[in-house]
Amino acid sequence: MKRNEFVETLRAAHATLKKGNVRPCLEIHLYGTQSRGAFKDALAAAAQTIDGHFPGALRYYRTNTMGAAKSIAPDATTLIENFVASDEKKPAKLSGIEFFGGEKASAFDLPSLDWFSTRLTPGDGIPPTRSYLRVCIPPEGDLASPDALRSLARRLLKDFPLLAGHCGWSYYTGGGFSDAEAVIDRDLPGWLLRHPGVTVGAPLGQANLMLDGLLATSWLTFVSEPLAKAHGQDLSALAKAASARGLGSEMVLPGVLEIQAGPRPETGDVNRQDLLPAYRQAGEVLAALAMTDERAKFQTIANMDFEAKVAWYRRFFGEA
Repeated sequence: MKRNEFVETLRAAHATLKKGNVRPCLEIHLYGTQSRGAFKDALAAAAQTIDGHFPGALRYYRTNTMGAAKSIAPDATTLIENFVASDEKKPAKLSGIEFFGGEKASAFDLPSLDWFSTRLTPGDGIPPTRSYLRVCIPPEGDLASPDALRSLARRLLKDFPLLAGHCGWSYYTGGGFSDAEAVIDRDLPGWLLRHPGVTVGAPLGQANLMLDGLLATSWLTFVSEPLAKAHGQDLSALAKAASARGLGSEMVLPGVLEIQAGPRPETGDVNRQDLLPAYRQAGEVLAALAMTDERAKFQTIANMDFEAKVAWYRRFFGEA
């Protein structure tokens, strides 16, 4: 197997921590703007699918109002149903739940399933929520194979009211431990600049930008018809443009386009001139859906100035 510097770097960083995680991972990151009840089936399907591949691995959960994590009981599906029902009965502005693995509740380890939603103030053209679903899995094992990962992403899409999303390499830090956050704040710019195939693993911060365009393009990029139309684009035309460049292109659901950049997820490595040309081809096809530079500068990347954030965001899209 080809050596992956990104994986080795993060594993070395993780080994220095007293508490918390800095884990390389493969992520599926989907985001949408429907009312919260519309996400219930997608959450349940995600938990059931992960449990099918990693039996018993999702052991703990924490909501955004809990101080400490608890063991999952009786099962994740029941917890999700009760959680959504409680929110529908007494809506909160912020609502989130994360399921994760680990030897104990404070471990916050992979695999993980994270959903969060911010209720928006109603108004002309303002959607009900900004919500995301992020699944992170270890980069080894059967589920990490390209076919299995793509199948998992499509299973999650089936019930998810999508605006857009992506699937590929990222990193996972659970629990908000200061040791891990300090490593991310210090080292993330270097990781991102060296490994162009890695996306920002801060879904809560990035969620503030989801109404502005694609948060990322990755190995798989998912685009909904509403997002394409909002940027003056047509899904069929985008699909044809992707196919013309030799990219995978498929309408995986009515109104949902999947573009695949290469046979497998790649981290890339600028130091080795591994610049991911297929990812760049995908970015150029989807450039019209990118955020403006003014919005891209607000990505959740500590210790990177506005100009550098914009340049990094546009690494595959090209100049505005």
